[in-house]
Amino acid sequence: MLACLLLLAAQGFIEEGIKLFQAGQLQQAAAQFQRAAEQEPENALAWKLLGTSFAALGDHEQAREPLRKACALNPKLPDACFYHARNLYLVNRFEESRKLFESLLASDPQPWRIENGLGLALEALGKAEDAEARYRKSASLNPSSHPNEHPLINLGVLLGRQGRTAGAERVLRTAVEKAPQSTRAWFELGRMLQELGRNPESAAALEKSIAIDPRHWAAHALLGKVYLRLGRTEDGRRHLETGSKGLTQSQTPPHI
Repeated sequence: MLACLLLLAAQGFIEEGIKLFQAGQLQQAAAQFQRAAEQEPENALAWKLLGTSFAALGDHEQAREPLRKACALNPKLPDACFYHARNLYLVNRFEESRKLFESLLASDPQPWRIENGLGLALEALGKAEDAEARYRKSASLNPSSHPNEHPLINLGVLLGRQGRTAGAERVLRTAVEKAPQSTRAWFELGRMLQELGRNPESAAALEKSIAIDPRHWAAHALLGKVYLRLGRTEDGRRHLETGSKGLTQSQTPPHI
């Protein structure tokens, strides 16, 4: 009987936490998920949601242990191990992230994102050639969701870092064609064009990024610099101010 009561209490905390999370009240949501995990320590969902809340708050180090527990308690829980692997990458535990991503290749229902995650980990480990192969494999699997995570974006950025600007531009232009609502694809294209000194083209790409997501503060900041170079002083200062203020704000929380 006590076990049933604890289970019901934990479920109530989870349901309340999800409502708070979806309303953007991340601290309060985390508190509810913490209560659920304390009530039922074997509840992998409670640990996953707690870790997700910390990650959404930008505290990836604090998210690490809850996500590890969720993955260990129930490796088949949707996204539990994927979120853990991704979070390991975000706290610079690249080798651990790589190993976990590799273990998920055969079982994850969205293999493109595992290949993409592997590419990120390998690139961070200095294995650019292997990373490029993973990004290309991920792109070949044709992801249909999460456009801001489209692997062609990471591939284009990697090529740009290597000085392969023609290939990088080609890949990033393909990315914006395949994911036209991706704020990051337009931003990365705009950034690369700005670095090449092609400021009018850069401005056009950055303007599209902001049109899709007016809260893309980095795009505002970079567009401000581009406008100043184009002699659009007033517009440049306005976007620089918007970007500077916005970069201190929290990011939009991901889906649970």
